[in-house]
Amino acid sequence: MLRRVRESEEYGRLLAEVRGGARVVSVSGLAANPARALVLAALQQEVGKCFAVVAQANRDLEGWERDVRFWYCVLRGVAECEETVLMLPASESDPYAGASPHAETLEQRALTLWRWRRAMCAKTP
Repeated sequence: MLRRVRESEEYGRLLAEVRGGARVVSVSGLAANPARALVLAALQQEVGKCFAVVAQANRDLEGWERDVRFWYCVLRGVAECEETVLMLPASESDPYAGASPHAETLEQRALTLWRWRRAMCAKTP
């Protein structure tokens, strides 16, 4: 299945865009999110760059996280990718309403930023 993905025209286009320095790419032509997640995980494995997925709502992002984490782990032959596939949820509060985000959301945001920073520090000499 991975060979079919990597041989597809859309994958070739994405690969060329990323290698050409594109900072924003759109994964299209696939109907299901798990298929898009497979393409993203395969692309990341091939180019070795960090990617960010932007979704309209946290519930959409949760699906992306689950699917990308699955494919990322499968392609690398590991059981867990919690430290490498991270989700930074939106605060889900109106900054003008004066209400604080939910405590769990704040905790997840802080943990994700900590993990991301730790991973970036490990890469720099």
